[in-house]
Amino acid sequence: WRAWAGPSQDRPVEEWWAKRAADLVRDGVTREQLRGPSFERRGQGLHRPPGLDLAPDVARVNDAVGLLRPGQAIGGWASLRLQGNAFFTGWSSQGTRPALVHCGPRTQLRRREIVEPFRGVTYPDELLHLEGIAMTTMARAAFDEARMAPSVDEAVVAFDMAVSATHGLPHTSIATIRRVIDSHFKVRGLVQARSALDL
Repeated sequence: WRAWAGPSQDRPVEEWWAKRAADLVRDGVTREQLRGPSFERRGQGLHRPPGLDLAPDVARVNDAVGLLRPGQAIGGWASLRLQGNAFFTGWSSQGTRPALVHCGPRTQLRRREIVEPFRGVTYPDELLHLEGIAMTTMARAAFDEARMAPSVDEAVVAFDMAVSATHGLPHTSIATIRRVIDSHFKVRGLVQARSALDL
């Protein structure tokens, strides 16, 4: 985690993440302090310590973690990035993509620049917690990246990056991804993900 966060190695882990203004106030931070130099406003009610100088992908994941509520989990490229697979940066021609958040059908979470809610089925064995942060497994995250990709070719690239062992990055396996795919029905992009995995 310290290697992932980079520039703030002297700060405790919990100080790296953006937090909702309401949560900070509940924990004793005043509104005046939130407007002062001790916090960087991230928009949409989010604040974090100033001066972190984070790369765009790390900043996006940082903000998404700050929006998580109980029962929600980071997914897709952001989950893979959190787990150390630096191939996944969320890059697109329009900028850094929103982080996928698995949130269940009755959530109040709405789509915004930071997050893309997923209200479909997520099984318990597709979730894990690292340093108190809920996220999907690499296999489930790779499945989501492939099913949401703009084309089968790009879905294949997502799978290749998720299973590649050539650079020593954390990765999953084709067999594990196939088990995830085989356990799902009637989810957008499922046919594309199956086709990409076969390729």
